[in-house]
Amino acid sequence: MDYNETFRATVTERMAKRGWSMVKLAKRAGIPYTSVATLLGSKHRPGSGRFYFDTAMAIDDALKGKRNMDRVSPEDDAA
Repeated sequence: MDYNETFRATVTERMAKRGWSMVKLAKRAGIPYTSVATLLGSKHRPGSGRFYFDTAMAIDDALKGKRNMDRVSPEDDAA
């Protein structure tokens, strides 16, 4: 299993444990749903560009319970 597959598997497992969809993860991370879908999509192979780094860091922060308060509203907790 390469790094990209490991990343996807880890994120997917953590989402499942929390009962989160990709939409919920995106809201908690303060990033667009399409960014999460692109990074976790099985046909897409993320590179090392800034987009992938920033998106991966936002996802990691969300899974650690940190939130980007600039982009997340209280209603997002209900999603």
